[in-house]
Amino acid sequence: KWHMNENLEILMNNIPCVVTKMRYDNGLVIEYANDPLYELMQVSREEFFEKYENHYERIIFPKDWKNLQKCIEKAIINKEQIQMEYRVITGRREQDYEWRSMQASMLGEQDGSLMLQCVITDITDTKLTQLELEKEREKLRAVIKMSGDMMFEYDIARDHMTYTNTGDDVLFFRQITKNYTKKLSDIIMEEDAEA
Repeated sequence: KWHMNENLEILMNNIPCVVTKMRYDNGLVIEYANDPLYELMQVSREEFFEKYENHYERIIFPKDWKNLQKCIEKAIINKEQIQMEYRVITGRREQDYEWRSMQASMLGEQDGSLMLQCVITDITDTKLTQLELEKEREKLRAVIKMSGDMMFEYDIARDHMTYTNTGDDVLFFRQITKNYTKKLSDIIMEEDAEA
């Protein structure tokens, strides 16, 4: 006969994200973590303990860890949930990193340390796609700015003309002219409109 704890452990290990309970005292010490944490790092629990002594912050990029600390401190003051994206160093090679998203709730204090319940997801693919898209946007901005051209887009069904001026941020600032054909007919000479 299974005990509730065994059933819960099986359930937690089948969730497709990391679920942890951590102690925050100038670091994030793992009190509990389900298997996906170690699977994402491609290390065993024992290897993680041996290499990092269960200190989760040791796998976080130093700059990102400072930002996460600020985020935690702000959440403590405002009594709100913690949400942040950050990079972690993977267990494969020191120079490799992946992106994680953390959502955490405060569970109160235990032995003078704040306890956090965290859900951590791997967002590496999404983040890399976003970064690549931003690079492409920057290239497009540069090309359009150098060309000195305006961009136009006409929606026939809605009769809207969308355009940008050469000085505008062409990807984010667009002007819309509604009922374009009516407005166009107001400014075109009658003999030109017939041609």
